[in-house]
Amino acid sequence: MDEIQFTRDLLVSNKELVYTGIFKLDDLYKDINRVVEARGYTQREKRSEEAVAEAGRKIYLELRPYKFFTPEIKLLIKIKIDLGPVSESKHQGELYQRGDVRIVLDAWYMTNYRKRWYNKPLTYFLKGVINKYLYQWPEEKDSREMLVSDAAAIYAVIKKLFRTYQPEAKKYSSEEEVIQEVEKEIGKG
Repeated sequence: MDEIQFTRDLLVSNKELVYTGIFKLDDLYKDINRVVEARGYTQREKRSEEAVAEAGRKIYLELRPYKFFTPEIKLLIKIKIDLGPVSESKHQGELYQRGDVRIVLDAWYMTNYRKRWYNKPLTYFLKGVINKYLYQWPEEKDSREMLVSDAAAIYAVIKKLFRTYQPEAKKYSSEEEVIQEVEKEIGKG
């Protein structure tokens, strides 16, 4: 479907997670892919860069998993992973990476009603105004809530993974607790 014709709404804007310390890059990728696939999204890698310097590797990865809720409604989550100077170190016989991690999430709700009966300018405008200020059709409301909860789930899984690497974090929260906490942070709860 041609993305130029989509009407876009940004539901989660620049939700940032910053972490400094040791981590396993493979675990990060696996956990993100696991939750994205479990939620029914199709994985798409937009951009991948790696630069090697004296201080360590710098990695930038932009993922854009998407899902069609209906033929007209597309849910898109942008995940930007920026790894600062990353060096490798061994700890208890396992290979870990050490460095700065910055992950930014955006959640886009996109609709394309181009080939529908309400593509006439007046009905398209009225539908947009009604949708935004007066009433949301149940199908569209459900898909918006699903997109926000999916973004919160991805954020929660990443946050939980980084908590496991921190020795001072004695208490490990369950995944449901972390998702509820993140949904409150994002503004859904």
